[in-house]
Amino acid sequence: FFGFRAYVARGDCTMPTVMHYATVDMPSNMQASGTQLPLVATALVSAFMSAVSYMAWDSTSTLTSAYTIAGHSQRSIPLISTRTSAAPPFTSVRPTMSTPRGLYTPDIARDRLSDGTGTTSLPHPGELHSTVNVNMESSRSNFVFATAMAIMGIGGVIIGRLSKTQKSAMPFVEVDLAGGSQESIAMCAYQSQIGRAQRAARSQRQSVTCASSLSDIQVPELTVEEKKAILMQGFGLNDKGATDALKNEELVDTLLRLNEKFGASKLIYAAATKGTTDEHRELLGQYIKEEKIKSANQLDSALNFLKEKPNVVFGDAEFEHETGVGIEVSEDDIVKYVSEIIESNKAEIVEDRYQFNVGLLLAALRKTDYIKWGDPQKMKAELDKQILALLGPKTAEDNAAGKKKKEKAKPAAEKPKKQSAADLAAQQEAEVKAALAKAAEDVLNSFLYKPRCARIQTMIDEASKGNIPDEKQDIKVAGWIRTLRDQVKFMFVELNDGSGPTGLQIVVTPEMCPGMEAFRETRAAYGACIEVTGVIVKSVGKGQLIEMQAKEIKVLGEVGEGFPLAKTALPVEVLRMYPHLRVRTNVMACVMRIRNAASFAIHKFFQERNFQYVHTPILTSNDCEGAGECFSVTSGALSEDMDWSKEFFASKAMLTVSGQLNVETYAAGLTNVYTFGPTFRAENSNTTRHLAEFWMVEPEMWFSDLDDLMNVAEDFLKYCIAYIMKECPAELLYLEQYHERVEKEQASEGKADARKYEGKLTERLMGIVAQPFGRVTYTEAIDLLKKEVESGRAQFAEPNIEWGMDMASEHERYLAEVMFKRPVIVTNYPAKIKSFYMKQSEDGSTVQGMDILCPTIGEIIGGSAREDNFDRLVALAKEKGMSDKDIESLSWYTDLRKYGSAPHGGFGLGFERLLLLCTGMLNIRDVIPFPRYPGNIQC
Repeated sequence: FFGFRAYVARGDCTMPTVMHYATVDMPSNMQASGTQLPLVATALVSAFMSAVSYMAWDSTSTLTSAYTIAGHSQRSIPLISTRTSAAPPFTSVRPTMSTPRGLYTPDIARDRLSDGTGTTSLPHPGELHSTVNVNMESSRSNFVFATAMAIMGIGGVIIGRLSKTQKSAMPFVEVDLAGGSQESIAMCAYQSQIGRAQRAARSQRQSVTCASSLSDIQVPELTVEEKKAILMQGFGLNDKGATDALKNEELVDTLLRLNEKFGASKLIYAAATKGTTDEHRELLGQYIKEEKIKSANQLDSALNFLKEKPNVVFGDAEFEHETGVGIEVSEDDIVKYVSEIIESNKAEIVEDRYQFNVGLLLAALRKTDYIKWGDPQKMKAELDKQILALLGPKTAEDNAAGKKKKEKAKPAAEKPKKQSAADLAAQQEAEVKAALAKAAEDVLNSFLYKPRCARIQTMIDEASKGNIPDEKQDIKVAGWIRTLRDQVKFMFVELNDGSGPTGLQIVVTPEMCPGMEAFRETRAAYGACIEVTGVIVKSVGKGQLIEMQAKEIKVLGEVGEGFPLAKTALPVEVLRMYPHLRVRTNVMACVMRIRNAASFAIHKFFQERNFQYVHTPILTSNDCEGAGECFSVTSGALSEDMDWSKEFFASKAMLTVSGQLNVETYAAGLTNVYTFGPTFRAENSNTTRHLAEFWMVEPEMWFSDLDDLMNVAEDFLKYCIAYIMKECPAELLYLEQYHERVEKEQASEGKADARKYEGKLTERLMGIVAQPFGRVTYTEAIDLLKKEVESGRAQFAEPNIEWGMDMASEHERYLAEVMFKRPVIVTNYPAKIKSFYMKQSEDGSTVQGMDILCPTIGEIIGGSAREDNFDRLVALAKEKGMSDKDIESLSWYTDLRKYGSAPHGGFGLGFERLLLLCTGMLNIRDVIPFPRYPGNIQC
């Protein structure tokens, strides 16, 4: 009943390889007998060949055993694959029997062992597995086992020989394995198909190849950025391609599932986008994962095959043959095939020389079996190489002939069409724009001015990155003396030029600096201005990265008697008496550098978002609807019965309290605008939050609503704070330490804690930018405050919390600092406490206004949607008590609602309040260079 054929062949590998192939021949009547004898015989033969292999080759060889049951399994299956000197020669045999109808299905059994022990397989439901695991510890055991296996194997071979006479009555597969490989075994076994058995095997394989379908794969939750990273880094898409792909959720889901099962690559992406079904994508993914499809050419062929014959399963021989699956064309093969095709076309090539169409040869190669799966670029390169070897280098005649051929092939030039006037004007405009851009670029990249002195803070920042100037390079610095220590034989001078809070230590010695004695005689001290030339070196002292060894030092400006500043820190209240000198102190210098950075951040934020900067007037005839007490302006003496018609402007003139109304007119033509300038209020207030002159930032946005305003305002405030954090970290750290020192001094003196809820400056700023602002309506805010007062958790100077009240600073700070612990936006204020131009809400009692309340500050931004209907605006103005004359004086403002109005709005930010927040200073007079307040207008 059984016929056995066993072959031994050495594989064509770099490492010695033994391959054995056992064939069990079964007549069809045996397939339903249920006996396990054929499988036992197969196991014995495999064991026998393994023992022979072990004795024939040393233990470092790669042992591969394969068997096929003809008529059912069409592929050789590796039972053993070991590559370790410690492994026994034969570790496991796993024949598999499927109980339904007694069909044997060893096709699925597969062991890939790395440590010489254990087995793995893909089981079927209802299968019976028999496994032999052997792990010999001694050479004697190995010998006994090998002997036993050899005896049993010989018995199996004898049975097979005796069954030879029945060969004609049974299907039989015989394969020549000389010089073959495991892949060729599988192909040969498949090509000896046997009708019904093949179809049964296909259906069986199809039921097991896809252990889990693509739709069953679970994909972890990923953010959009994580998905984009996989598309770009894994599937090789560029930024635009990944962005476009993310719009197709179904495609992205398919790609992520393929990535989970097969990994990500450009070929996987092509299979996902070009494949028509999940089954095809999964099939192609398996081939790509196993590197049997390695080129776009193979993938395209596979896709074309699947269009005609969609019912293909993994391992289909026809599919693999027609699409070149698993074929790798070597460079030697490319050389061989190119040589053959050049030889067959040699006469034509020699005749036409370099005018011969090489593309025809390449096209022919790409239609030739086997070689067509080669790399087209390598084939083209080899064609060029061999043609050059055949014809030699190009001659002058070759070049002339090629030029002539190109001219002949070149189509006749069309007569240029006459440009229309519009096209000509557009071309001229483009040329002028290009010329302007070129001229501007040349100027913007060239500078006449070259600074005489290096900036100290810049050198310190570079030193922190490991960049220290060459000691042979002389560098010049200038600034003001902060400290000077004279040690007789040498001197230490700390110099600060205002570029940062940290000064530069100057070491002056007579050896390096011949002018040391002359400098000493000047008696230069704290506050004197000096210029020093020397070399920068690494500092050996603590707390500093670099120092300068002076070669030349000279005094630029001495300090006379009565200099009010001292080396010891003075209270800010004392420094206010010297607004022209206080910037020489570290605390005020830090504040002013932060003010500079904040000013730049404001312009940068709006310019990057296409807002236009508008200069609104300082002299004005309106008070912005009672926004504050105004300073009147006259060219003569001011009196109560002034006849303003005889004054310079022939009407009453004032210093502006806000640029809002003026800038709103320009938003009606430029869409988004902002103004940033000084404003004035004549309120006799001496609080820490009020100035007579201060700066306001006021953007106005056309085509916007209240939500737009809140979003822009939150973005704007966070941007300014973040920019300061990035550009002024040294200043922030210095101010943080300064405030901690002042708090300790005040605590020791028993003074009240003015920073109860503030915390550290840097932590507070990071907390503001790290989380979204709270949002609450005015009504909800009042209810929250009421509950806090009723529960006793809050005590206010103004304890009567009622709807309709204008919240005081203490209420605003409590909401932000205690209840929300972050900035909070309060919306929908009562109409009676807000300006006439604010758009009313649908309830009629509130307006679409918003304030941003910030910890330590209270209100920092206020704004609203503007009323855009002319009649409603005039009616609201009259409700606020404005006369017809007052309304008429604002006709330039109300006209905006008559001529092309649209929904719009804006907000205002007090610049100095922003600086209070970012510097931690407690008094607004300490964040402006020259504070103006009642009783003071120094400088």
